[in-house]
Amino acid sequence: MITRREVIGSGLAVSMLARTSVASVSSADSQANWLPVPYFVADERFGAAHEASHAAAGSGAAIMTFPGDVTALYESLDLAWRSARFAVSGMTTTAALFVLERLAWERGLRTAYRGVHRPTSEGSMRHELAGSSELLRRLAGEHDSHWASRVGRELAWWSPAKASGGEATLLSQMLPCAHRATLVSWLLTPKDDRARTARK
Repeated sequence: MITRREVIGSGLAVSMLARTSVASVSSADSQANWLPVPYFVADERFGAAHEASHAAAGSGAAIMTFPGDVTALYESLDLAWRSARFAVSGMTTTAALFVLERLAWERGLRTAYRGVHRPTSEGSMRHELAGSSELLRRLAGEHDSHWASRVGRELAWWSPAKASGGEATLLSQMLPCAHRATLVSWLLTPKDDRARTARK
């Protein structure tokens, strides 16, 4: 679990990180500006959230976990966002996201993407996604039992240049019983970010 001091200290350096980080992407994304998401939040009670956080870490995000009670995470982000606004993504319950969204709005951030991942009675996982059309295109490329890893990997980066919204509904193979819970993946970003660092 990342500490409050680490969150605050890293948050102060986020604007510099966003302007200096460079990574490789496919040629299809070469025209977009891609910025790193410094933190990925995961509810440690759920296997899918753990899988997503592992993938996000592999893409460079620091991981913040919590055991269901969002109080400590709320306090840490509140202090950090008072110093610097930076993007955060994650996979949690809808209740946890509701609390974090209210805080984010007060601190000058918005919900740029939300995905509801719901198990069905037919034995599949239903994904209802809302966000930029570019991000949805990237998320829609895989409909299997590794969907959580794809979500974590893609939510480690975001593009302020792709503001147009979209919606998508996908189905994937059901995950093991331990993952059979409705979860929500999300991305909170600064409302008026002006960074122009390209992910090339």
